[in-house]
Amino acid sequence: MKKNILRIFLFFLISIVSFAASFNISELDVEAKLQKDGSMLVSEAVTYDIDEINGVYFYPILVKHETESWNELVDIALDKFIGLDYADYETQKKREFEENLK
Repeated sequence: MKKNILRIFLFFLISIVSFAASFNISELDVEAKLQKDGSMLVSEAVTYDIDEINGVYFYPILVKHETESWNELVDIALDKFIGLDYADYETQKKREFEENLK
């Protein structure tokens, strides 16, 4: 019984370590506003560098432009990705994403 529990534990531990994505937080902005009723509104903006560390492509869904972002993903980004012409487009989308967060 103890061997089986140990095997299951090791399986989960190896699975978590093997499949966990690496990331780096490059920016963290937290803003807290105290309200008159004593509650607090907290907003945060976090920028992760997951794509660069893990070697994956980045495509943002922009805040307040979700529909346009999804349409562009299907109409433009997918063709660029399949055609192996995604690098410059990805750089442009990263700039748009950073501007959208301001």
